[in-house]
Amino acid sequence: MATLTNEQIEAKQQQLKQLAEQAKKLKDELVEAGAWPLEEDDLNDVAGGCYHPYLDYNDPPLPKR
Repeated sequence: MATLTNEQIEAKQQQLKQLAEQAKKLKDELVEAGAWPLEEDDLNDVAGGCYHPYLDYNDPPLPKR
């Protein structure tokens, strides 16, 4: 494992923050242009949901055991 000084760690954290902001800006531009579709699976992941191919989500919830 690489050993980094506190200054190097701080610089890398700042660089990561800048890259994350840049990536978000690029993604937002693509979404606005309609070139980045929001897939249902992605929306489920963000919302904390999951998709199961054998469940009908219109059915009432199963009883608790």
